[in-house]
Amino acid sequence: MMNKYEKPNISLHPNAFLARNPDLEELYCLYCEPPAADEAAGLCQGNVFRYRDGHVLIFTNPEGISELEALFSRAGTHAGICGPYTRALTAYGCAEKAYAAAEFGSELEPAVFLHHYANSRLWIFVELADKIITGENLSINDFCHGSVFDICEYDRLEGASYRSTLMAYLRAGCNLRAAAETIGVHRNTLAYRKKRLEELFDIDLNDANTCFELLFSIIALEASGIDWDAYRKPREGSCRQAELDRVLWQLAEHREITGTPDCVCRLLMMDVSHMQDDRIASLYRAAEERFPWSAAAYNDDFVYILSEARRAAPESFHTMLCEHGCRGAVSQPFQCARLGLHAELLSHILPATKRLFPDSALFMAKDYCSLAFFSYMQRRTPLEPYYCDEVMRVMDHDYKKGTTLAKSLYTYLSSFMDM
Repeated sequence: MMNKYEKPNISLHPNAFLARNPDLEELYCLYCEPPAADEAAGLCQGNVFRYRDGHVLIFTNPEGISELEALFSRAGTHAGICGPYTRALTAYGCAEKAYAAAEFGSELEPAVFLHHYANSRLWIFVELADKIITGENLSINDFCHGSVFDICEYDRLEGASYRSTLMAYLRAGCNLRAAAETIGVHRNTLAYRKKRLEELFDIDLNDANTCFELLFSIIALEASGIDWDAYRKPREGSCRQAELDRVLWQLAEHREITGTPDCVCRLLMMDVSHMQDDRIASLYRAAEERFPWSAAAYNDDFVYILSEARRAAPESFHTMLCEHGCRGAVSQPFQCARLGLHAELLSHILPATKRLFPDSALFMAKDYCSLAFFSYMQRRTPLEPYYCDEVMRVMDHDYKKGTTLAKSLYTYLSSFMDM
């Protein structure tokens, strides 16, 4: 059992307390501001810590939780709570989660005073991501599957409703009958629309990974507040090869990328970090010869090919990669001004796919939107406070009981279909 209410510990960080008490189980974490913190601590008992501008209470007795909502409502102050955590070490970062729940929940639901992290964690994380991304003059759109925007544009121009069909299908776990009931059409009608989606936008809606990446993109865009009706695809424009050459060498030489042309491009990055200089030079020359309308550049780590999106030929890239015994990744179409970002995303995708698919040569960025997004975020902020608590509880159960439920959960979620 934990101690009865202790006065706030000014010097000890909540994470330090958890590390010093690894045997504690079924923990909850509450963040609130004084003076309500004193009464909350009396209700739940436990250990209290100063955190940010308020107090964090870590406790194991859930009986007082039901009274907390009334307490904070009377006090007119917002609080956040998360848990339960099976083990103390799994609760690492819980103070920040509870704080974020209080901070964001007060904006999302001002009439509610006790905010559960589990109810708002997606919005909390998306808001954090949006701040980081827009702070670097980027957009959440840069991390999303391009077919979502193609579908949106097609609907606008043709008066169709393929986006709503796709969303219903994905949110029903790719179950045709359930999706048809959601939008009020016959199952056969939805099956026809699904087939048309695949034909029009070159997507495989029977592939679990494709469906997951599409759903990830839709959720991320909606959470960031996209106005589907107002969305317009950027015009493609055109540019001279000399302009592409100049900006691509800026990228290869790690210089500031300036004077980018106003056009939509695609980038191929080939990993040559394992090659000798003569092989790198040979691959560079082959790229110049095979794609004369494109720009090519290289350094010790990568050979790059940059071309207008409408002239890119991924199947030819694959042939060249196989001939030269290297691996590469192709970006989605992007405004040339975002060249640096898309090079960074490919640099995240290549090492991860090397571990996952060691026998494959070419990887399309659209198939790894979520991987690129979380890799990008991990390099800018710790992601531990945003891990899914339910998954962590399953992993803790495996740790304590010697089971393999987490592996089963992963297999089930990875299949995605008919969930």
